[in-house]
Amino acid sequence: MAGGLSWAGCSQTKPTRGASGIVMMAIKIEAFIDLEAYQQEIEYLVEWVKSSPKLPGVQEIYVPGDIESQNQKQRLENGIYIEQSTWDQID
Repeated sequence: MAGGLSWAGCSQTKPTRGASGIVMMAIKIEAFIDLEAYQQEIEYLVEWVKSSPKLPGVQEIYVPGDIESQNQKQRLENGIYIEQSTWDQID
């Protein structure tokens, strides 16, 4: 959908334009539903998705933001690792 709306030419083997289409949308949730009710629905949805059966070898089912939250927590606790070669370039 984004490719067509942005006219990026993504449906052609040789795009006529930049071939990097993006469409963004901002929605004021409160215009459609009470914000607390929406947040509760999202919590239910996340619980439902995460309760899905996992394939063998899959430890966790992620939803958008899970990995970023885990990384943030880990980095706040342990700092951000920077390779020595990067430190050497800063000196």
